[in-house]
Amino acid sequence: MIRGLYTSASSMMARRTVQEVVTNNLANLNTVGYKRDRVAFRNILDAQNLVGDDETGQGVEYIETDFSGGQFKQTDNPLDFALEGKGFFVVQNGDDRLYTRNGNFKLGTEGELLTVNGYQVMGEDGPIILRENEIIVDKQGAISSDGITIGKLLIVNFGQPNLLKKAGNNFFTRPKTVQEPNLIDTPIKQGSLEDSNVNPLEEMVNLIMISRDYSQNQKLIQTQDSTLQKAVNDLGRI
Repeated sequence: MIRGLYTSASSMMARRTVQEVVTNNLANLNTVGYKRDRVAFRNILDAQNLVGDDETGQGVEYIETDFSGGQFKQTDNPLDFALEGKGFFVVQNGDDRLYTRNGNFKLGTEGELLTVNGYQVMGEDGPIILRENEIIVDKQGAISSDGITIGKLLIVNFGQPNLLKKAGNNFFTRPKTVQEPNLIDTPIKQGSLEDSNVNPLEEMVNLIMISRDYSQNQKLIQTQDSTLQKAVNDLGRI
């Protein structure tokens, strides 16, 4: 009986974790380049395994990021870029190197190419400095103005991108246990942005299922609690 209570309570805690992930996905539905998260659960055959091995008591194996591509939208802004395949833009914030799929950039006061947060966008030879507003970026990321190449966007990828950590504001960081990224030849689309890969219909269905599972486990706990209370009272009369 106690094990049944624990199993139902653990399931409710797990559903709460999933709800937080799904809600965050929906909140970023219109965030440029956002990659949705999803929860993976352990295969648990007995509640006792959960008690012994899982400190959280939820059965959550891990939360992973889905790096599948989003749809492209045309903006005609020459400082907007979308990656048409795998990889990340590289930006610098002080001593921190960050990675993102959000190619919505702007021009700094000294001609530097910046993210909307003010971080420097990196090229293969260092921070990108634009001498002219009128620029052309080809499919390979080479930046030219008046027919002169002035730099190339630094695009990298990881052997295991799922090991990257989200750092907020649609940026990722590389843990020390993850190998340095490699240069990658991913086609770049100037004047376009990549939408998030969140499927609102799928996430809404997930929310409905979470709500039903949560309610069912609540009822199970109430039933088991009532049965346990009756058993204790009956034993007290013997």
